[in-house]
Amino acid sequence: MRVKISTVVALLSFCAVPAVWAAPVTVIVHGIQDSFADPDSLLPFADSGNGTAWSMTVTYESDTPDVTQPMLPPGLPDFDPSLGIYAGALTDAQLIVDGNSFDMLSGSSVLIIDDAVSTSGDTVDFWMASTSTRTAVSPVNPVSGEPDYLDEGFRFFMSATAPAGQPVPVLTSDELVPPAAMSSWDMGSLKMNYRITYEDNSGLDPVDTDLALATATITSITVVPLPAAAWLFLSGFLSLIGLRTARKAAA
Repeated sequence: MRVKISTVVALLSFCAVPAVWAAPVTVIVHGIQDSFADPDSLLPFADSGNGTAWSMTVTYESDTPDVTQPMLPPGLPDFDPSLGIYAGALTDAQLIVDGNSFDMLSGSSVLIIDDAVSTSGDTVDFWMASTSTRTAVSPVNPVSGEPDYLDEGFRFFMSATAPAGQPVPVLTSDELVPPAAMSSWDMGSLKMNYRITYEDNSGLDPVDTDLALATATITSITVVPLPAAAWLFLSGFLSLIGLRTARKAAA
């Protein structure tokens, strides 16, 4: 019986090697508040002052499908190889400000852009996780065909740029992968924010006005589970232990 159990352990450790990120992935982001504007006390937390600790923990399923095509406005190409939109990807999202926790799961998505051309002509990589709620606050306007909306949500994002025509080495595709290490991004672009916006649709074009906005600069990014290479090493190590145990038991 010892031989059989040891052999099973060895085989399972070989089979346990996961596909690259084919599992729930948790991203933990820490930051420091650097601005706060909330004149009507609409945000769910009060201003504790710049320097207050923020953290955001999001978990997403790595096999969430890309919904780029149905979300693109009419008239645009059906496929943009630089853009990945993963609506509803998050299975958990928690914001902690000054030790107080807030559930932020509603309307979640992950957006990934790899080597897109910015309005300035630079090449851009971009990774963002966001949560949002959208509430109609007026009757439908006959001019725009839309009501006015109140949009509330949280996001953290990071970007990196390269001169026009040159690829950005941070991301290598628009697939749903964890964000790269902090040192890979442009340090000034590592940001978190909580925003409440009023969208006025009384005219032909919407007009957005920020009613409240608090921001923080990201200071660390941690991804769980371990990267696939570490899983491969660990699984191989366990398999060797299992086989060695099996041989000893057989002897």
